[in-house]
Amino acid sequence: MLMTNIVRHRPSAASPIAEVRPDHSSETDATSWAAASVDEVLARLHTKRTGLSSHDAVVRLGRYGPNTLPAAVRRAWYVELGANFVHLFALLLWAASALAVVAGMPQLAWAILMVILINGLFSYWQEYEAERATEALGALLPRHVTVRRDDGSAQMVAASAVVPGDILVLAEGEAVPADARVIASERLRLDLSSLTGESRPIPRLAHAVDVRGRTFVGLSNLVLAGAAVASGRGEAVVFATGAATEFGRIASLTQAQRE
Repeated sequence: MLMTNIVRHRPSAASPIAEVRPDHSSETDATSWAAASVDEVLARLHTKRTGLSSHDAVVRLGRYGPNTLPAAVRRAWYVELGANFVHLFALLLWAASALAVVAGMPQLAWAILMVILINGLFSYWQEYEAERATEALGALLPRHVTVRRDDGSAQMVAASAVVPGDILVLAEGEAVPADARVIASERLRLDLSSLTGESRPIPRLAHAVDVRGRTFVGLSNLVLAGAAVASGRGEAVVFATGAATEFGRIASLTQAQRE
């Protein structure tokens, strides 16, 4: 029976963060944000603690694109369902069923038709579940967030308008809209259960850390899209948005399938 497997998908070089971090797929490059000091991170992102100007934010939004998850290309449900009955494997089974009828073996023909039906419905169900998973991931991201712009004033903006270099203002109960490096922390603790499955709040710090032997998700001075602030408060500078975030990569995995 035809089965589908989720395959690893990486954002292309044209992804929104490409000019700031050329290869998001490189664990060494990703963790370099954690190894650098706050001043070094701000310099690399061409920003400052008081945030971007409104003009710079608009320019970067045009350059990097909106901070949204990659949308799945969706076809009409009947087209998607029908496609699972006319691929090469299914056509071979249709031919085998026809030959069984010609050979006078109706029981075999019916058995093959049942295989086609079951396989087609199962494949369609897998595709449907993948689409639902992507939609569920999108619901974990906030619609509005607070950032510092125009010489440090706190402003409420749409999460989709967040760009690399923005300074996020993090407070208890708020969700994180993009991957960012912590630059200030007052007992800041993060709920990373949407990324790691671990429900225990994890402290987030502002100083540089030793990245050796640590995964991107496990670095204590990074906040990642899809996480939530469990307690405390802090500020973080965005270095990855949209499909270039770790959360965006997970969303891409739910969409990238092959037979």
